Amino acid sequence: MIAVLLDRYLRDWRHRSFAWGEADCVRFTAGWVALVTGRDPVAATAGRYAGCREALRLMRGVTGSADLVEATGLILGAPLDLPLMARLGDVAALATPAGPALGLCAGDAIAAPGPAGLVRRPLTAIIAAWRIGGPTAEVVGGAEEGRILPIAGQGTTASFHLLGSLTDPSLSRGQNGFHATSQAWPSRSAK
Repeated sequence: MIAVLLDRYLRDWRHRSFAWGEADCVRFTAGWVALVTGRDPVAATAGRYAGCREALRLMRGVTGSADLVEATGLILGAPLDLPLMARLGDVAALATPAGPALGLCAGDAIAAPGPAGLVRRPLTAIIAAWRIGGPTAEVVGGAEEGRILPIAGQGTTASFHLLGSLTDPSLSRGQNGFHATSQAWPSRSAK
């Protein structure tokens, strides 16, 4: 079930150009959390920032922290003890040359928004991860809170590849402040 949902979600995002407040790493992961749990943990922030400084200021106002990893933990709960144990559909914070970013575990890689669509980052870039979806997470709090509480659970790690081909030029610092070195998302036939 998670694999099918994630496949559809990644297809919807694969060509969205990075845009602060609309198609950035926070909106990407929050949209996934909303799809899986029925609650967008940061719905009130959508479209309320158009740059990195505004995003940091808003994040500090909402969570009390301007650190992306800490703020994500304040919203999603405690991260996994072993970040590399992230599995399909989990939210992951990853290291990039520009600083931390958020993405989704897509089996053997992390999918994250880039300037011209989704980019593929190695699992070794994960610095923190949060369990999301299925029998391994539950929504707690009222409708206004909508926090995700990771809970223990058994599951399998699946190798997952987005159908179709995603291209990704080498990313460089641009007007949106994003830069990282990533690989193109492989097509199924590339295996």
